[in-house]
Amino acid sequence: MAVAKAIATIHTAETQYLSKYGHYATSLAQLGPNGADLVDKDLASGHKAGVELVLRPTQAGYEVSAKPIGFASLGAHRYYYSDQNMIIHQHDGAGPATVSDPVLGDPVHGTPGRI
Repeated sequence: MAVAKAIATIHTAETQYLSKYGHYATSLAQLGPNGADLVDKDLASGHKAGVELVLRPTQAGYEVSAKPIGFASLGAHRYYYSDQNMIIHQHDGAGPATVSDPVLGDPVHGTPGRI
């Protein structure tokens, strides 16, 4: 659940950033200590909770993706995706998660997916 917490932190920071600047941040660095100071330096670097997080702008707002660090060596296999709708999707296996993947919190995963 550490990944879900990191993604929730990004959503909160993006909401605050939007309120202050009138648009979403386009990178994690913009949300970090050398930017708006809304997330800690680890999260701003894109590495937290054993995953690599990436924040990208989209036409509708933004998207966040998370992939395990060291997939092959650690046997990690969960990828995550979320966007400004704040619903987290999870993909088990190789390859990135998308909005089409199951919501974290569906009966298969059993944990809350909406923040």
